[in-house]
Amino acid sequence: MGWKEAYSFGQEAVLVTSSMSGDPHAIYVICKGIETGDKQILLSVCQMNKSLTNLKENTKLCLVTKDDSGYYRIKGTGTLYSSGRYFDLAVERNTKGTPTPNFALVIDIESIHDVDKVRRIL
Repeated sequence: MGWKEAYSFGQEAVLVTSSMSGDPHAIYVICKGIETGDKQILLSVCQMNKSLTNLKENTKLCLVTKDDSGYYRIKGTGTLYSSGRYFDLAVERNTKGTPTPNFALVIDIESIHDVDKVRRIL
C-alpha cells in the first residue's frame, strides 16, 4: 500500500482550498482516480460552493488522505473542466446516489508527502 492506493478511485480525502485573501476551506471529497501516469488526481465537483469559489480565485490546493499504510498530503494546482475528456470521466465514474458533477477538478501534483514518515515522496 502507498500513496497511489490512498488516492485511488473511491477513496475519501480532505480537499483544502484558499481564497486570494488567505481564508482556508476544507471539505471531504471522493477521489475518482489517478490520471496521466501518476501526475494528476481526478475529482468530481458536485456540491462544493465555497471550494469552487476559492478555486476560481486561487488554483493552489492541498489534498490529504489516509489508508492502512499511513497519511499522505498532495500539494498542487487545480483546473476545472465543464466539458471534455476529464468532465466525461468524472460523470462516468460518478457513484450512484450522488449528484451529477457540475465540473471535473484535475489536480496537477506538485509534491507528495508521507506525513507519518515526515518525508517527501515526490
